Amino acid sequence: IRGCTFDGHYIALANNPSAYIQNGDNIRIENSHAKRIHTFWSAGQTQSRANSIDNVYCTGVHTFISGRQIGGVRGTPPTIRNVSIAGFCKQLLNLKTGFSGFSAYQSNFESLWSLGVSNTTWTSFNQCHIKFFKPTREISVPQYHFRSNSILSFNDCDIIYFSNCKLQIPFVFKSMRVNITGGNI
Repeated sequence: IRGCTFDGHYIALANNPSAYIQNGDNIRIENSHAKRIHTFWSAGQTQSRANSIDNVYCTGVHTFISGRQIGGVRGTPPTIRNVSIAGFCKQLLNLKTGFSGFSAYQSNFESLWSLGVSNTTWTSFNQCHIKFFKPTREISVPQYHFRSNSILSFNDCDIIYFSNCKLQIPFVFKSMRVNITGGNI
């Protein structure tokens, strides 16, 4: 899927929503734009492998990738590369699968409320720029910036609040282990 605009959809791409249809393998979205979307990519089954999102620009997305919305609610996520999310985004991920991990490469995630939930075999951010939404008051602060039952890795990433917060708010990453190699916090 190349050179498309997704505007005003609840789900822009529903990948393999049922176990009774063919596998949702080798699907690639590239050079596209999305705006005013609830969920950009929703994967339903574990039989959705070798998929990718490359060079996509998004504004106003509630959840970028969900594996808990359609089908068997254990969908395998795509790998993402060169993705830019601007404008407010509630959560980047909502995943639960024991069949794969999640990887993001050279992407810019701006004004995120939370990275979300990634109960996968691993979660890895590589050379990503992650800017969290600046809470205006304590009640708008998320309970966590990321939650997982496995290992979370940040490799050469920038992890920041959108601007200097007046509230003293820690980054809250709930995970089996958090690895941070290089980059800036």
